[in-house]
Amino acid sequence: MASYRERVLRDLRAWEQAGWVSRTGAAAIASSLPKPGFSFSFATIMGLLGAVLVGAGILAFVAANWEAIPRFGRFALTLGLMALAYVTAWRLQRRSLTGFVEAALLIAGLALAATFVLIGQIYHLAENFGGLIISWVVGVYAAGLVLRSPVMTALGLIGGAVWTITTMGAAGPWPAPHWIGFAPALAGGAIAVWLGSHYAGVLSIIALLLWATANIVIVSAINDWNLAEVSSVLVVAALAAFTLATLLASFGEKTRVGAFGRLALWPTLTATLVAFGVVQLADEPIGREIAVLVALVATFGTALALGAIAAIRQGMGATAFAAMLVLGTGVVLFVLFVPAQPFVAKVIGAALVLSATVWAVHLGHTGQVPAATPTGLAAFGAEVLYVYVETLGTILDTSVVFLTGGLLFIILAFVLYRIDRWLAPREAAP
Repeated sequence: MASYRERVLRDLRAWEQAGWVSRTGAAAIASSLPKPGFSFSFATIMGLLGAVLVGAGILAFVAANWEAIPRFGRFALTLGLMALAYVTAWRLQRRSLTGFVEAALLIAGLALAATFVLIGQIYHLAENFGGLIISWVVGVYAAGLVLRSPVMTALGLIGGAVWTITTMGAAGPWPAPHWIGFAPALAGGAIAVWLGSHYAGVLSIIALLLWATANIVIVSAINDWNLAEVSSVLVVAALAAFTLATLLASFGEKTRVGAFGRLALWPTLTATLVAFGVVQLADEPIGREIAVLVALVATFGTALALGAIAAIRQGMGATAFAAMLVLGTGVVLFVLFVPAQPFVAKVIGAALVLSATVWAVHLGHTGQVPAATPTGLAAFGAEVLYVYVETLGTILDTSVVFLTGGLLFIILAFVLYRIDRWLAPREAAP
């Protein structure tokens, strides 16, 4: 975000000097640009890494001399470190050294963690370790809100993920869905939206995706779902997350909801491609359990409904929506009727994955999803490599897959080329 602003401002100065833009117009354009915020420069990254090492070093020192340091001394050490970190952050803020402010706040957050660990050790709260973690997360989130700190928000998101995993595995699988585990990720996302932080926003989206994935996996384990069942639900759930992000992004980057939705586009698309990669591994069809069928139909229907609304709002192109419909339908049909012949199943599964990568490239090429083109191309290369490794030793099978896929893509490229040639004069006419 900061590099975009700097580039536009630099261009505006050149355009104004060339007489292409008036001074008033340049000022109006500059005022409409997003305000500069926290960004990861090389110096900032070094400062944050140094903060992590300082915090880890102090924790290691306390742990090494645990018995030798009296309880009051432990408290004084951790609280003193936290106070020193906050004072340092305040002084750095007065000098507008934003990156180093975040590094100091990171040390304060780690010192707060050490304080909670100390409290748990003194009062023998090992059995309620999850309660200590969530208490620390609440404290870190509060600091992130008050101090408007993206790094503290990110630290809280990491702690929230640890707490969710801890509570899920405390006494066997937690009855899914684990709704209470949704709260830390949702709170972190809300704070990230309020702060307008790119990095905290992306981390909150990843936390939400991990929460959803963990719950689907737990439900599948409890109900003994096979790979086709769990992977197909993961695919349609990822599609629903992507279409929701597309819908939110359609509100525009100038709104916080729209900016958050645009941030979510790439992570949710990546999750969708990964889910497609997993579904191709299914070696037997799904059962006719009503729960799986209801989950598939309801989630895929939700994805289509959200995608249709996004298309109406022009957040998703008609071609992209149609491709999503075809891909989702293909996944459902594949898991319902997985071929008994392994080679045929591999061909169909690979075709689904490769088609999904083409869809991703299209989303990037049309500008609907930032960074989708390199992501789709990387996924395409990974899938080709996987197909080759899987069929290694059966060269004939490999050649059939590659020749068939190559011919299909050449035909598709020619059709798209003809469509572009047909549309070009009509788009230029107005």
